Amino acid sequence: MGHSALMQKNRDEQREEIMKKTARERLQMALELSDTCALLNTAARKALEESRAAAKA
Repeated sequence: MGHSALMQKNRDEQREEIMKKTARERLQMALELSDTCALLNTAARKALEESRAAAKA
C-alpha cells in the first residue's frame, strides 16, 4: 500500500468515526478546532513580529 493510499484509508476511517457522532458533537469539535486555529494564528503572527523586530535590531 502506497503512502497516499494509507493516508486516504486513514481519512476514510476518521470520517466514519466523525459521522457516528451527533450533529451537536460534530459542531463542538468544529468550534474547538476553530479556536485552536485562531490561537495558532495569533502565536504565529506574534513570532513573526518578534522575528522581524529582532532582525531590525
